[in-house]
Amino acid sequence: MAWLTPDGVNADLDAAYRYVNALPAARKERTGVIGFCWGGGTVWRYASANPKLKAAVVCYGPLADTALLKTVKAPVLGVYGENDMRVNASTPDIQRILGAQGTPFSSDSYPGTGHGFLKPGRKGAGTPEAARALSNIDAFFAQQLEKK
Repeated sequence: MAWLTPDGVNADLDAAYRYVNALPAARKERTGVIGFCWGGGTVWRYASANPKLKAAVVCYGPLADTALLKTVKAPVLGVYGENDMRVNASTPDIQRILGAQGTPFSSDSYPGTGHGFLKPGRKGAGTPEAARALSNIDAFFAQQLEKK
């Protein structure tokens, strides 16, 4: 990952976006993204770069620069571990900035969990809170990506 550049990652994600939207079974232009930890930070960057996204889920992903938020158009769901203040500290700024521009943002901090809690072996993995987070992710995607 050390050799990856933000522009290169976005180019790869653009290629994946085009591929998925070209599949016969795909709901054209009803595409969302999800990322965990480093991938969650990547979701912020990609949601900023691709205005066609219809949903973005950031699972305990750090936001590198609040300036990225200015071009995020897709509704965003933030999934955070209660004991992950390194990442959670930016949540109020995210809420304020996205709210001011009318971009939907909802987030939850799951009690008794830490960074990476959806990964087996991490604090909070396999608990009812992790199950609730997964259920919330499914519901968010279902709501945002349904045919309109």
